Amino acid sequence: MSSELRRAILGKAEEEARKIIHSAEEEARRIVDEAYRLKQQEIVKEKEKVVKEVNYEARIAEARLKARMLIAEAKSNMLKMLESSVREYLDRLNPQQRERSLSSLMKEAVRALLEDLGAGSEIVVYVSGADLETARKVAGVISTELGIRIDIRELNISGGVIASSLDGSVIVDNSYEARLKKIIKASLSEISREVFGL
Repeated sequence: MSSELRRAILGKAEEEARKIIHSAEEEARRIVDEAYRLKQQEIVKEKEKVVKEVNYEARIAEARLKARMLIAEAKSNMLKMLESSVREYLDRLNPQQRERSLSSLMKEAVRALLEDLGAGSEIVVYVSGADLETARKVAGVISTELGIRIDIRELNISGGVIASSLDGSVIVDNSYEARLKKIIKASLSEISREVFGL
C-alpha cells in the first residue's frame, strides 16, 4: 500500500474516530444534562412535598390553637354567665332569705375568727350598705349567743360578710364575691367535663 493510501485510510479512520468520540461526548453531555434535569425536578418535588407537609402540620397546629382558644373563650363566657346568674339570684333574695344568708355567713366567719383569736375577742364585720340594718340585728343575736362584741361596718361588697379581728390581722372573707369565686374554682373541672367533655 502506498503511503498516500495509508494516510488517506488513517485520515479517514481518524475522522471516523473523532466523529464517534464527538458523538459519544455529546451523548454523554445529553445524558448528564438529562440526569441533572431529572435530579433538579426530583429536588423541586421533594421541596414541594416538605413544604406541603410543613404547611399541613402548621395548619393542624393552628387549628388546634384556635380550638383551644374557642374552648377557653366558651369557658370564660360560660363562667361569666354563671356568675351573672348567681349575682342576679342573690340580688333578688327576699328580706327573710337575705337575713338567713347573712346570719349563716356571719356565724361561720365569726366562729372561724374565734378559733384563731380565742373567746372574748372583739370582731369587726363588714357588710354592704343595703345590709347594714339586717346585719346589726343578726350581729346582736350572735353577740348574745357567743358572748362577744361585734362591730358592724359598711363596705362596698354586693352581699355576705367580711369579718376581721379588731386590728385587721385575721380576716375571713365570706362575701358573696369570695364565696362565688370559691364555688366556681372548686366546680370548674366538673363544669368543664359536663359542658365540654374535657
